[in-house]
Formats: sequence, C-alpha cells, structure tokens
Amino acid sequence: NLKKALVESSDVFFYDLAVKLSIDKISNFLRSFGFGKKVGVDIYGESQGLLPDRQWKLGSIGESWFVGDTVNLGIGQGYIAITPLQLAVSVSSIATRGQAFRPRIVEKINGEPTSPELLFEVKLSDFSHWNKLEKSLVSVIEDWNGTAHNVYEEGQIRIAGKTGTAQIISLSEEDLSVKEEYEDVRIDELNRDHALFISFGPVPDPKLTVVVIVENGESGSLVAAPIAKKI
Repeated sequence: NLKKALVESSDVFFYDLAVKLSIDKISNFLRSFGFGKKVGVDIYGESQGLLPDRQWKLGSIGESWFVGDTVNLGIGQGYIAITPLQLAVSVSSIATRGQAFRPRIVEKINGEPTSPELLFEVKLSDFSHWNKLEKSLVSVIEDWNGTAHNVYEEGQIRIAGKTGTAQIISLSEEDLSVKEEYEDVRIDELNRDHALFISFGPVPDPKLTVVVIVENGESGSLVAAPIAKKI
C-alpha cells in the first residue's frame, strides 16, 4: 500500500502505479503542484525545471513516449528535472492541505513585511488523503522500518519527511545503461548520486518546510536527513 511504499521507499510500487496512471495523468497532476514552471521567487536566474510529456519528447527528441519513460518518471527519474525550490513549494502544499504560497527572499520592504501571495491551490477529491499522506511521511521517520528512522528521537519535534536520490545529469543516459558500469563510475565521488531529503514540521501544526540536497552525498537517509533534523 501507499504508506508502506513511502516508509520503505519502494521503487516497484511506484513503477506499477505510474504505468496504471499513464504519463498524461501524471504530468497533469504534477503540473498542478507547480512543477515544470518557475515559482517566481524574487531572485534572478530561477530555473523552471522540466516536466516532460508526450508532446515534449516528440518535439525535443523526435521520439514517441514509451512505457519505460513513464516507469522512470514514477520514481522521479528519467527526463524530469525539478529544483529544490519547486520541491519546497510542493511539499509545503501538503503541510497546508493544498495551498502553496510564493516563496520570498526579501522579508521586508521599507520596514513593511512582504504580503503572502497564493501561488496555487490543489483540491483533492477526498480531503482525507492529505491526512493519510502526512501520517505516512511521519512514519518514514518514526516507524522502525522507515528510511529516515535513524534521525528519530522519541519526545522530540515530530516531522514528516521523505528520503530520495537525485541523478547525476551527465550519467543519466549511456553511462547508466549497464549496472556494472554505473558501479565503476561511482568509485569517483563526483559521479555519486545526490542525497535528498524533503520535510515539514512540527506536526500537526507545521511552520517550516525544509529541503536538503547534498551533492554527491548518495544517501538521503544518512547524509541529507540529519541536516534537516538539525534545522
């Protein structure tokens, strides 16, 4: 089920789910969470990332969309590219039960606080799904088999989170075609995957969203999650 898949970080569950949903439903749903476009933060040079679909692949690569592409996308890999800021905004919408606000670097202008600006709002067919998702993300840390259980301390602030791994772009195609070749290139630290951890808390009344990415850190649970815990 979804909870166990999130807690144990089961790729197979999300491979299967992605195929059942299809790329069309996945890309449309992810777009509603702000992926594939800039969040409009008040700094120069923000990237919009990439949210691929059938039309994008045909126009950019000249190939049809394959089921294998959908499988890759199911675990956030393949053609998709997401910025840490986009992750922070989307994760915050889980904490607020559907509302995401435009992030700001500038806190005040002429002594006046900048006003919150609603960036997007996601409405689920069943509101209780937000609660189920939050409980599952809390279990990632609190359950004995959770991938981030190593940062759990009983009696401390409760947080919801998910470990992850981000691909090295330069190794995303031919260099990753054979597992043995990939194991060889990982000997070089600069070729190791990036460690990722997304989180919000304290639960049940979240105040902060924290996204940590450690370049070439490889392990979201052992490297990125402890940093988020300190914050």
